Parts: sequence; C-alpha cells; structure tokens
Amino acid sequence: MKKAMICLMLCSALFFVGCNGESQKESTSNNSTKVTSSENTNSTEDQNNKENKEGEENKENDLNSSSSSSNTKTEKTTATTKNKITSTSGNSSVQIKDNKAESIYSEVKSYILSEQKKKPEAEKIKWSKVFLDKVDFAPLYDKYIKEGGNKNSVEDFALYISKNAPVQSNWKNLFEADFEQKYGQKVTKIKHLEGYLYQAYINIDGKDVPYVVVNSRTGYFHG
Repeated sequence: MKKAMICLMLCSALFFVGCNGESQKESTSNNSTKVTSSENTNSTEDQNNKENKEGEENKENDLNSSSSSSNTKTEKTTATTKNKITSTSGNSSVQIKDNKAESIYSEVKSYILSEQKKKPEAEKIKWSKVFLDKVDFAPLYDKYIKEGGNKNSVEDFALYISKNAPVQSNWKNLFEADFEQKYGQKVTKIKHLEGYLYQAYINIDGKDVPYVVVNSRTGYFHG
C-alpha cells in the first residue's frame, strides 16, 4: 500500500514538473515572438521614416532645381530683353542721324539748283546738276561738323562743299556729256587755265574755238 502511494506521488511530481517545463517553453516562445514582432515593427517604422525623409529631400531638391531653372530662364529673358532694347535704341539713333543728314543733302541740292534767285549773280553758288548728283555728301558733312560748321545752315554747307568737294576722276567725260546735251555740240579740246578752271573748245568752220570755261570741281560752265 505504501509503495503504491509513493509511486502515485512520484508520478504526480513528474507530471507537474513536465507541465511547468512546457509552460516555461511556451512563455519563452511567446516572449521571443513578441520581441521579434517588436523588432519588425521598429524596423518597418525606421524604413518608413527613412523613405519619408528621402521623399522630402527629393521634393526639396526638385523645388530647388525648379527655382534655379526658373531663375536662369528669367535671367536669360532679362538679358535678351536688355539686348533688344539696346539694339533698338542704337538703330533708332543711327536712323535719326541718317534721316537728318539725308534731309540736309536734299536741302543743299535744292538750295544750289533753285533757291538762290534773289541773290546777285556774282554771289550765287553754281553747280552742274550732273556733278552735284555725284557728290558724296556724308564724309563732307562729317568733316564740316568736326570743323565747327553750323549744322542748321544749308547755305554754309553749300559753300563748304563748293570749296572742299573732291574733283571727280572722270570730270572731263561728265562735262563733255553735259555740254553736248545742252548745246548739241562736241567738245574738241580742254585747256587748263588756273586752279579748277579750264577752257573748253568746239569746232567751228574747221577750227577749234574757245567756247566756255568750266569748273572741274562743280562742273559749272559759262561762255
């Protein structure tokens, strides 16, 4: 009987020990699972935070890049606009100057050819229209202004070109054509007198006869 009781007690003890061991294993396993789950959760949160941070950095870089690009475009546009303004201003200035000069050239021609009627014959500025049309006014006008000429005086500039215009290299041919158109006769000989004055001859009854005196600079001739 005693032996039976002892055996029963030993079996009960062994059973409790076994149950306690299993309980501890399950507890340990549960704890390990909780730790792993916690670690996974923390890892996921860290990954999410990292991705969010990278996303914000990318957005900031995109904004900076966009701002830089916008500033560059603005600078280019501003520079282009300035260049256009400068270019337009420069062209306008040149155009005004050229128009002013062209106006003076036209006024000088008109003055010499048809606007001296009230002046005494000896005081008139006289040119052949053919020769006057060949004058390069631009360099003469620039020189006239540099030498202190009155830019508002057409008469002063007309006098200036009459004294300073270069003699055309083909002035004889120009004169002969102009003379023939006016008188219907050919010049047979041209003889130098003095300065810019030359004696022109025509043939009359088989002889060379002095007919007009011509100014080689202005082309003006008279009998």
